[in-house]
Amino acid sequence: MIVGANDGQLHAFKTGELGADGGGKELWSFIPPNQLRRLKLIYHTYGQHPLDKSRQYYVDGPTSAAEIWVQDGSATDISNTTKTESEWKTLLVTALGRGGTSTLWSSSVSCDADSSAGFSPYWTATHPNYCGYYAFDASDTADDTVNWPFLWRIGANTGLPEDEGKYLGQAWSKMFIGRVRINNIERWIGLIGGGYSGCGLAKGRTCALDGGNDTRGKGFYVIDLSNGDILWKYTYATSSGALKGDVPAGPSAVDSDNDGFIDRAYVGDLAGNIWRFQFCRKSDQSTCTESNWSGGMMFNNNDNAGNRPIYTSAAVSMDPSYNLWVYVGTGDKTQPTAPNAQERFYAIKDRRNNGDSAYTVSDLDSITPSQAADVYEDGNISSKNGWWIQFPKSEKVLAEPTIYQGRLYFTTYVPDTGGENSDPCNAPGSSRIYNMNYITAKGYWGSDAKYITEEGSGVMSAVVVSVGPDGSANLYYSQSVGDHVQQLQDPNLSNDPRGSLIYWQDRRIRP
Repeated sequence: MIVGANDGQLHAFKTGELGADGGGKELWSFIPPNQLRRLKLIYHTYGQHPLDKSRQYYVDGPTSAAEIWVQDGSATDISNTTKTESEWKTLLVTALGRGGTSTLWSSSVSCDADSSAGFSPYWTATHPNYCGYYAFDASDTADDTVNWPFLWRIGANTGLPEDEGKYLGQAWSKMFIGRVRINNIERWIGLIGGGYSGCGLAKGRTCALDGGNDTRGKGFYVIDLSNGDILWKYTYATSSGALKGDVPAGPSAVDSDNDGFIDRAYVGDLAGNIWRFQFCRKSDQSTCTESNWSGGMMFNNNDNAGNRPIYTSAAVSMDPSYNLWVYVGTGDKTQPTAPNAQERFYAIKDRRNNGDSAYTVSDLDSITPSQAADVYEDGNISSKNGWWIQFPKSEKVLAEPTIYQGRLYFTTYVPDTGGENSDPCNAPGSSRIYNMNYITAKGYWGSDAKYITEEGSGVMSAVVVSVGPDGSANLYYSQSVGDHVQQLQDPNLSNDPRGSLIYWQDRRIRP
């Protein structure tokens, strides 16, 4: 079990029952080299209350792990490739999140500069080494005494040029790991958003750079997992200034033609827009390379004053007519108790391609969260391309949605904003758990209600589906107040005859 923590370390614990064969034992920890000089900031002497110290962030970002294949020798065509055991490895990639605020870029190729002058919060010609992500080879876990070898950081352990580095911000985005076709050759890649700057939209902010234009976080990157090299990028510049919001969310990618290789990806930004990226499909055969990949705006929030930011990953599914649907909600994770603009949830039937006009809310049906009979009448030739919900003020989405057996689950947070109870330490607020048909938005709780409310539960995580070997499904979520891990009961779920799925092996889209 791998856990990043704000004590400055990435921890590796052995799983199993406590005390049985070392269950619960810490095997090793990794301190990112750009955090070494910052460890003193959490030091306090005996008798000194640690609350006297300001809050510090260290290893505060998400971690991804997957089995990947890296071919030895010369690349071969997909139809003429033999994979050997030695070419498979388990890759672990961890992100620093807010831990990279002041030491994100280093003058040292090892990210271990000796002084504060050796670090910068943004790319400069003297600080070209990005220290936001670290990758490890986790293939051998049998020997408890062996640390997992460090492999790379983004940029193949070297400095980045300005046109690649200036769009990378704090490493908030969880890396999506999969494989693509390039010239009909298999390539394992990681997808990330550009991250977070803390400066809002490009242009006109007090912390802006580059002549009043802060481009940090305004990008989407495809990483070669064999060495950490940047294979392809789509940025503020590529979009001619349209991608002007940070991209802290983790991208979601799908294999829409069921050939075993991802060909589309989606991610939202803090301007409330959703972006679509197209990779090579099976029908492209050997004529498709990175130069044929494309990106574009899939949903346009119409410059709504930076409100309705998207911090969470989208979910993607397919309807019975083989249309892709994209689901995502809005809400400010950095200010969960703030009474911001009325937030939204989108369910968009994506029947367009890059280069077509972007969807807007006028292309979607308006669904209210409180009316049980309020549904979207779907049809493959429907004039509307999905639906959207506008929540009551202060309600916001802070976790990604989940789709299982034709059901759409997502959680929202409703802070207590009244009177003395506005103190978040004394007023945890409540959360809502939505359970709806993933196409029509019909509610699946009692009396066709779309949501149930858990008072005093604080902020909830996403709903997690655990499928047992017999195909039975258990639903779980965690909450920030009270008994943290809860099981969610949905008695209408049926056993899945396919049994449990190993998701890194199966990228086919299932409702």
